[in-house]
Amino acid sequence: MQLCGRKCLTSSGSSGTYISEAQAKQIVEQRAGTTGTYREFKLERDDGRTVYEGELRSGQTEYDFTIDATTGTILEWEVDR
Repeated sequence: MQLCGRKCLTSSGSSGTYISEAQAKQIVEQRAGTTGTYREFKLERDDGRTVYEGELRSGQTEYDFTIDATTGTILEWEVDR
């Protein structure tokens, strides 16, 4: 299995197209209503899906997220103030 760029191999060996890292970050920033520093940002497999997971920090607020790398749908969202 290879996780990279926009077009990669899925665990089944079939080709899949993923949103870019920049697109995923734009989704996060739109949902948060702010920009900040990404303390963690990675593309990985989780429960059979390819997802972007990470943490955005803006001031004293942390946004933890999981985004479906195929659809751009936010699967998990948590805000810590």
